[in-house]
Amino acid sequence: MEVPPRSWTRSVGGYLDYETWDIESFGGHRHYHRPLTWYVQQLLDHGFVITGIDEPATLPRHSRPPQDWTDYERWFSRIPTMMTIACQHAAAATSTPRT
Repeated sequence: MEVPPRSWTRSVGGYLDYETWDIESFGGHRHYHRPLTWYVQQLLDHGFVITGIDEPATLPRHSRPPQDWTDYERWFSRIPTMMTIACQHAAAATSTPRT
């Protein structure tokens, strides 16, 4: 794939900074940015053990096959916009199952 046009790029400035701002899309809501380390540390500080991590692709909101996607949709699908972290409380992870 060729280099995407500048209008498709996302710049990251101050990734380690804690930020909060309002977003009008999706019915309007407050957005909170924290670095990934902050979220992981919150889980660990509260006794959780991480059992999995996934960064699912951000797919177009239609059912057309990938060969019919626009260049922008193909580009955007390669940049995860979400991450899921599976975890289990440490006490539950180390407890002996009841018989």
